[in-house]
Amino acid sequence: MTAKKLLAQVPAEYAGKRVDQALAALFPGFSRSRLQQWVRAGYIRLGNKSPRSSDKVAGGEAIEIDVPELPTLAWEAEAIPLALIYEDDHILGNPSAPVKVVEFSDTECPFCKNFHQTMLDIMSEYGTDGQVAWVYRHFPLRIHAKAATEAHATECAA
Repeated sequence: MTAKKLLAQVPAEYAGKRVDQALAALFPGFSRSRLQQWVRAGYIRLGNKSPRSSDKVAGGEAIEIDVPELPTLAWEAEAIPLALIYEDDHILGNPSAPVKVVEFSDTECPFCKNFHQTMLDIMSEYGTDGQVAWVYRHFPLRIHAKAATEAHATECAA
C-alpha cells in the first residue's frame, strides 16, 4: 500500500551520478539505504523504467517514488529490576534515591578527575534532598602505573 507519492526532476548537474546518490541528494529526509531498498522493491521509477541503484542518471529525468506505508511502532517502557547497589559499595546519598549514578573510576585518570568534580556539583544540587545516590567503584586501568595500588589503598582507608 502506498502512503504517498513523491515527484522530482533530476537536475542536469547530477548527470553521471548513481541513481542512489541522486536520490539521496534529492530526498534528504530518507536514508540512502532506505532509498536503495525502495529501488530494489520497485517503488522508484526513473523516467518510465525501474532503475537499479548503480544505474547512472542523465539529468532531466522525472523521478517518481511510491513511498510505502511504514509500520507504526509502539514503544513501551518496561521496568527492569536491577541490583545496582551492593552492601560493600561506597555510596554517597540516599541508597533509595530514584536516580543512582554508578561510577567506575581510576584514581590516576584525568578524565575521571574531571567527572569527579561534576558529580560533586550534582550531589550538592540533588543529593542533599535524596534525589541522587552516587556509587563509586574502582576500575584501575593498566596504562596508569599506580592505579591498582591506589585503589587498594583507598579501599583500606575506607
